[in-house]
Amino acid sequence: MTSEQHGNVDAKKKNTRFIGIGVIVIFTFFVVGMVAMTILNIKRLSPSSPGMSISDFAREKPAPQAIVPFEKNDRTYFGWIAELPSWDVPSGPPIYVFDESGKMIDFTIDVGDDPSFKDNWEPLMTRSYDKENYISLEEVEARIAKALTPAE
Repeated sequence: MTSEQHGNVDAKKKNTRFIGIGVIVIFTFFVVGMVAMTILNIKRLSPSSPGMSISDFAREKPAPQAIVPFEKNDRTYFGWIAELPSWDVPSGPPIYVFDESGKMIDFTIDVGDDPSFKDNWEPLMTRSYDKENYISLEEVEARIAKALTPAE
């Protein structure tokens, strides 16, 4: 092999090594970016404090896609169905459950990936598909105020 051919082989090896390192760096940035976006998504969709009231939650988060009242074990609950994040590809919307006093008792940031949430709140899941069941935040707050008012 001549010195010129030997130089071409070395240059090809260096180019191949450079491309390989570049691919690894790009892949690493992609994975780190995806992990960072997931963490930010979880923080953005999670309530700031467990057990917060629906009124405080409404001041903290964007308006819901729907609020659905439902019954389970002879108790009234309200399901806050959030809008799907436009920059993400979840398999279902975030859903937050409030009891009859307006206190948050459960939530999931992706109902499509949370079968135990769907099983636990099955009455909400069945009522959430019918828009006739949707009520406004004002109606929820009125129902909560009525439920908290002592009977005379």
